[in-house]
Amino acid sequence: MASKHGRKGGGKNRGYWFRKGRGWFVTEGISAVALCDDKGNHIKDAKDVEGAKSAYARYVLRAGDPAKRGFTVMEACRLYLDFAKKGSAETYNLRRGLLYDFCTGYPARFQDGEPTAADRIHPGHGGKEARDMTTLDVERWLAAHPGWKSHRAALQAVRRAMNYCVSVKALDANPLSGLKVSAAGCRDTYLSPEVEQAVYQHCKRVAKRSGKERSPALALAVQVLVRTGCRPDIEFNSLEAHHVEETPRGQRWYFPAAEAKGRKKSRTIYVAPEIAEIARQRIALHPTGPLFRNERDDPWTLDGLQSAFKRMRGALDRLGVKYIKPLIPYSCRHTYAKRMLGGYWGPPVTLEVLSGLMGNSPATCWRHYAKWSSQYVDPFWNAIDPKGHTADRGKPSPE
Repeated sequence: MASKHGRKGGGKNRGYWFRKGRGWFVTEGISAVALCDDKGNHIKDAKDVEGAKSAYARYVLRAGDPAKRGFTVMEACRLYLDFAKKGSAETYNLRRGLLYDFCTGYPARFQDGEPTAADRIHPGHGGKEARDMTTLDVERWLAAHPGWKSHRAALQAVRRAMNYCVSVKALDANPLSGLKVSAAGCRDTYLSPEVEQAVYQHCKRVAKRSGKERSPALALAVQVLVRTGCRPDIEFNSLEAHHVEETPRGQRWYFPAAEAKGRKKSRTIYVAPEIAEIARQRIALHPTGPLFRNERDDPWTLDGLQSAFKRMRGALDRLGVKYIKPLIPYSCRHTYAKRMLGGYWGPPVTLEVLSGLMGNSPATCWRHYAKWSSQYVDPFWNAIDPKGHTADRGKPSPE
């Protein structure tokens, strides 16, 4: 008798099975592993029994030490994604979609759907042995996406998948070790106090249809992000009651290494009194689960914040408010850095103190934020102008 999931039981179990609406699978430990054709595509046709049989035969032949068998790119990516689930959900979803595209040749939007042959935009590399991957394969993949403005995220996804497989001894060496990933572009934009107030005014405007404030949850998110400098994606969005610690000096938010960026060292955020009170109110509302939520009472996600900021930018444009572009969630974190260095809330801090407050290295803070602090910029002016001639500083050049 077939189970509710469509798997044949008892003596009729062939070692592989079909799940209605999902496709053909084989059980590996406690996990269901998709059976794929020789190109690495999941076999989803219930009538393709022969294809599933051949795929199962290939699976059995490859069973054992992955370093001694045909360890495919598809298997390497699945192995990495199982690990990546433990980190940021946004990062996981982004890389899952990119690696699906890389392996199958179908755009990421089809990863939970039913694509047709006409939807494929490149051959896919999932069926190739991982150790035989070349940078040319990656270049051809990128060339199939002329509309991508940046390749950085795609290159990172493939490289990190291969590096992880090396770290767990599934591969002897990363075949893409020579693949260069460009540095992230600087997006050190910030909110001036005037723009910040315009944002709050927009959020507090009453909508004509509902009679309610437009985006009170967004206003709260901006306030917390600006005043704490926390990362929107893996700190603000995931903050829960158990991360909040009350100390004699005040409140702090603590993320153990397993939940912090990079998962190598813990992260502590020191919280201003006004934000600490907000956190206490949120804990009373949500003793379990994420503290900060949108208007629908769903936990904020990075995608949700980005969409809200997009709508907010449109409103600011209509109101004629001038702001530094691009205005994005991370602009709030940069605003915190600028204001801490400039003494906006109290005495100015040094870059070394700022690095501890933001969870960055001193080198990262120097590279991004030193330009906003006179205590770091003035020595350069003094070095080239020892007499202190400052009258012409700030005037436009003759050109």
